[in-house]
Amino acid sequence: MHPYAEAAISAGFAILVYINTLEAGFVYDDNRAIVTNLDVHSITPIVSLLHNDYWGTPMTHSGSHKSFRPVTTLTFRMNFAISGLKPWSYHMFNVILHAIATWLFVTFIKQRIFCGHKKNFELSLGAGIYFAIHPIHTEAVAGIVGRADILSALFVFATLLCYGYHCDNLDSQHITLNKPDANTSSISLNDSPVRRNDCRDRRNKRKAQKTNLSPRAQKRQASSDGFWKSDCVPNNYNPEPGGGLSSVSKGCAMEGMTIIFGLLASFSKETGFAALPLCIAYDIWWRSNLGIISIFKVLFTKGNFHHRCLRNRIWRLVASTFIIISLRVLPWVLYSQGSATPSFSSSDNPASASESLLTRCLTFHYLIFCNVMLVLFPATLSYDWGGISLIESITDSRNLYTAIFYVLLAVLLYSLWVKLRYRDSILETSTQTMSRERNYHLCRKQNSPQKNITNANINMMTSPNNLKSLLRTDFQADEGVCFHTVEKFLPRDLDNEIHSSDVTLQRLMLEHVQGDAKTNYEKAESTQSSGYATESSEEAYDDDVPASFSYATSRQRPFPVNRRKQNTTFSPNAVNVAIMGFAFAVIPFLPVTNLFFYVGFIIAERILYLPSAGFCILVIYGWQFCVDHLSNKRWKRQFPSISRVSFWLQIIALMLLAIRTTHRNLDWQDQYHLYRSGISTSPAKSWSNLGNVMKESGRIKDAEGCYLNALAARGNMADVHYNLGLLYQEQNRYHEALNRYRLAIRFRKTLAVAYLNSGIVLSELGKVKEAEQMYRLTITIDDIGLRDPASHSKAKISALYNLGRLLSSQRRHNEAIRAFEDAVERLTPDYEPHSLYNMLGQCLHKVGRMPEAEKWFKLSLRSKSDHVPAHLTYALLLRDEDRTLEAKRLYETAIALDPRGHLAFNHYAKLLIREENFAHAARIIEMALVTTSGTSDYDTVMLAGDIFRLLQDDSKAEKYYRTATQILPLVEAGHINLGAVLHLRGKYAEARTCYQKALSLNPGSETAMRNLQRVQNLMD
Repeated sequence: MHPYAEAAISAGFAILVYINTLEAGFVYDDNRAIVTNLDVHSITPIVSLLHNDYWGTPMTHSGSHKSFRPVTTLTFRMNFAISGLKPWSYHMFNVILHAIATWLFVTFIKQRIFCGHKKNFELSLGAGIYFAIHPIHTEAVAGIVGRADILSALFVFATLLCYGYHCDNLDSQHITLNKPDANTSSISLNDSPVRRNDCRDRRNKRKAQKTNLSPRAQKRQASSDGFWKSDCVPNNYNPEPGGGLSSVSKGCAMEGMTIIFGLLASFSKETGFAALPLCIAYDIWWRSNLGIISIFKVLFTKGNFHHRCLRNRIWRLVASTFIIISLRVLPWVLYSQGSATPSFSSSDNPASASESLLTRCLTFHYLIFCNVMLVLFPATLSYDWGGISLIESITDSRNLYTAIFYVLLAVLLYSLWVKLRYRDSILETSTQTMSRERNYHLCRKQNSPQKNITNANINMMTSPNNLKSLLRTDFQADEGVCFHTVEKFLPRDLDNEIHSSDVTLQRLMLEHVQGDAKTNYEKAESTQSSGYATESSEEAYDDDVPASFSYATSRQRPFPVNRRKQNTTFSPNAVNVAIMGFAFAVIPFLPVTNLFFYVGFIIAERILYLPSAGFCILVIYGWQFCVDHLSNKRWKRQFPSISRVSFWLQIIALMLLAIRTTHRNLDWQDQYHLYRSGISTSPAKSWSNLGNVMKESGRIKDAEGCYLNALAARGNMADVHYNLGLLYQEQNRYHEALNRYRLAIRFRKTLAVAYLNSGIVLSELGKVKEAEQMYRLTITIDDIGLRDPASHSKAKISALYNLGRLLSSQRRHNEAIRAFEDAVERLTPDYEPHSLYNMLGQCLHKVGRMPEAEKWFKLSLRSKSDHVPAHLTYALLLRDEDRTLEAKRLYETAIALDPRGHLAFNHYAKLLIREENFAHAARIIEMALVTTSGTSDYDTVMLAGDIFRLLQDDSKAEKYYRTATQILPLVEAGHINLGAVLHLRGKYAEARTCYQKALSLNPGSETAMRNLQRVQNLMD
């Protein structure tokens, strides 16, 4: 079987189950993080990734999410360069990253967690497929925003792999440097990587040398005496080809890669902080088999060579973790200007806004239980879990689930505690025994190839008090006794008494210890353990017996370890697997539990991407652990086919998970299906979002029903009131819209768009003064603490724009110019300024500031070359300056840009009338009347009547004037002009009727009164 077969198969499953997401679009948070994020669109310089958060909000803003993830945003920027805003490349990248993360995860658990287990292949493949197809990953993979979680987990797995290879290189270095010469027929008993006395002598010698050096030389000397030289390079170091020099270089390189990948993980998402702490957990409990107290002894007390190596590695990781956290928090400190932690809406995390400590505690602990159940039983999934109500009473039935969960967790943790404390007890016993008996009984002659150990010594070592502690150490690495050979003669439970009268055990130990060292070395090379080399000897673990601490008294084996082949006769320790599984599940999840600080959600499925790796390890190994125990001789008669049943149950379970994942992917195809799927778990938010989707698709009635359903679920949602008001405004239901806007303002005082649209509605209702006041109030609203300050800024610019238009319509042009100039000063990169520039140019034109007006017209056309109103207003300026040819070109361009619109034709016809080119003007106006909008436009029809009257074509003039009176029957101008044409054509009775109608509409019209008098005189 290929060494990477499990990883390849698991990665293939990862691609297979998520292949149907490639046709999905941008949904939910994708719109804010990608579609409207200028950092993704390459509009802003790449340096802005270091200044803005994940959503494109400046870190300096008080409403910033403070989610600094430049690595993830950079990948979005790469996708934008490939496909723009077409989502296929974004989804393809997510699927590929998920497959790579699965590959790295399987590689890590195969080489590290399950290494040496007789069913390594089955365990690694099962956990890998479980991780690849788990439905909880759907939000992270199918939702493009979830890429942050995938990248973070990917770099965490890479960090762990590099750290494992770094430790392997340390083992290779220590072993290779002490490998005996090929011509040597024996091995010294006390050959070890470092002799403590020699280390002390070298340190003293360096101190003596430094006293004769200058301060600069002493500093340089101190910097050169680093970890490798002072603590880990033995006194018999020989930098020959094939020696330890390359291992040192590889070790340094792998350690550097560990730090780099840890940094990339934290810059991908905040959960990447777990990378180096997981390395610490791996080194302390998995590689070193430490207990509880022994951790502090190793880290804070002087020890042997291996203690120092481990201590230095751990403290370097701790220091690197703090450095990475500092680098991660540095942009926040620099740009936040001392602002507090990011504030979140109470609707996002209702429990955090509760004033009751009891409510917060009960709810947050219940949410932890909910997260665990989502990973173990992902039957119900949702993009949002805002529908979970608060637990406000101790009598709430949900507290029972929380209590059961914590009881089970306490039992598991207590079991682990007992096992780890047992390691500590073994450490103390073995340390005392070895320190008292080692030199006298086992090392009488250092350089003798024979080991002078007598039967009396063996009797002493195999006493009940000493043998248990002695055999569970790395005694064989230092003294030549092969524990793996001895162990098969021992009882399975080491807690049983080992009798000193066991002749077989005594004979075995005596023969092995007094055997030829060269023969032992050759045997060791043919039976060496595999997978990866550890600084402690690779012990044969039983699943139910914890291995002892191996650094306390161990020395490196005097022969190299082959890291390729695996010895399948040894099993990994169940305690170590449980610890690593818990570490993966707990360490990345702790920051989002709301127990230490509040976050902007209560449950988010994509947050569980990395913690689910720990559950995959625990579930698969726990299942195999149970099956193995049911398969032994004691239970085999009652369950003869347990292995076969277990196999098919696992196949069925994985198939069900794959089907669930594939089906869940369909919900993420578009926003409609996604929001429909979340109605049961978050009704208010889902109905609101569904209403937006209905509105965009033109289903106005359905959108209104969705908004009302959302308000029925939660009536204080300001966004829903605003959206419903906008829906009413578009239907010209202004009074209903105004009421909704007022409710939106009531529930959120800083909702600037509600103020803005209230002003627009008031303006439409003719309440000009109230509209002006509302616009001015919008400008004064502060954006402190807002999550989307960009939209708030755009609303204030729009308020200034509408205020300027309102003032201009009242002929208050100078005030309008000030409003427009204020809007220009507030412009943001994502605001389209062409209309603002055009209106500013119009006002400047009306006050006679022609050069400035022309400048703003040109800027308007430069920002949007197909902006037809700018062409028309600029042409008016050119017409007033008698630059007729330029004006004609602009009109012709406007007609070409908008051939179905009537405005360009109207303005062009007026220019031709001014040149007295009535025939050409008639052709142009007839083209305008053919357009859809022109046939019903009062000004266009009136202009057509005027042109044909100038051409003395009274019949067509009568036709168009009569049409104008039908379009706007309450405007007296149409009736007056129609009466004049009828008057000229001799239709005096009809002309008199038209004049009388005009006077009824405007009794003070002198033109109508004069023409009526003339017609009356003619009729008399």
